[in-house]
Amino acid sequence: MSFILNEKKINIRRLNVSDANDIYKNINDKQIARWTLRIPYPYKRIDALKFINESKYNLKKKTAYVFGIVLQKTNTIIGIIDLHTICWENKNAEIGYWIARQFWGKGLSTEAVKLISKFGFEKLKLKRIYAKVFNGNKASVRVLQKNGFRKEGVLMKSRFKNNKWIDEIILSKIAL
Repeated sequence: MSFILNEKKINIRRLNVSDANDIYKNINDKQIARWTLRIPYPYKRIDALKFINESKYNLKKKTAYVFGIVLQKTNTIIGIIDLHTICWENKNAEIGYWIARQFWGKGLSTEAVKLISKFGFEKLKLKRIYAKVFNGNKASVRVLQKNGFRKEGVLMKSRFKNNKWIDEIILSKIAL
C-alpha cells in the first residue's frame, strides 16, 4: 500500500530513517513542546530515530499510522501527523500533529489534517476521528474546525504538564 498522499503545498508519507535530521531540526522548539503531550524539550537526535523506529513498528502492528508532513517545494519533513489510539472494533482513532513554527499560519496543518482524515475514513474505514487539544491552543482548534471537526466537550484537568493541570478540548469528525 502506498503511503504518499498529496495536497496543494504538502504531501504526507511514511517516515524513513533519513528523515531523522529534518524531524530533529523542526521539533526542537519550546512552543511545539508546550502544545503537545509527549514531545520533550529539549529534543535530541536520538529521540527522532527512536520515534521513527517506533512508528515503523506501530505501522506493522496497525496500531498507529504516522506520516511525515513534507513540504513539496523542498521535499523535507516539516512536521508529523498521525492516527493513533486506534480502536478497530469501534472504528475510531485519535489524530495528533505538529508542524515547525516557521510554517504556522500558512494553512499547511489544515492540508495535513485533510489528507489524514481522508486516509482514515476512506482507506482505514474509520467511523470517527477525534482530537484532544490543550485548552488555549486556538490555532489547532481552528485547523480541526476548518476540516469539519466539531467540539464535543472539555476534559477538565485531564493532563499534568509543566507542573500544572491542563484541560483538553475534544473535537471529532464522523464519516458520512
